[in-house]
Amino acid sequence: MPTEPNAPQAPLFFIPYKLMAVGDGTFLLVPAKPVAKLTIAEVARATRIHPKNLHRLIEAGIISAEQPSPKVWLVLWDEIASFLEATKQPGYWDEVKRRAFITGAPPSTSLLATPAKVARSSRGPSRDRRS
Repeated sequence: MPTEPNAPQAPLFFIPYKLMAVGDGTFLLVPAKPVAKLTIAEVARATRIHPKNLHRLIEAGIISAEQPSPKVWLVLWDEIASFLEATKQPGYWDEVKRRAFITGAPPSTSLLATPAKVARSSRGPSRDRRS
């Protein structure tokens, strides 16, 4: 049965496990709670956050993601849900997190960024690739 082209796809579920020794030389796999991993596009559709902003949040270290291949990023749904819940709190976007989001640097290194660097980086990526 064909599906509609814009129909949402089910997220990838991974089931972590523990390897436990039984004692007689054998091992037992004990499954844990399934974990939902979504691509950037799936998260963007579900949350209405633009994919570029999701990449900026990842680069800034505000949310974490896995990159199993050069063009694919997987994000844990629990992480996105806790991020969205945290942003409801007043004062979540303090100066450190704002600067990290604008510069794309983790919050610890964004403290070192000068206001001139922040203003320059907020205009978009540099065209000069010589470094």
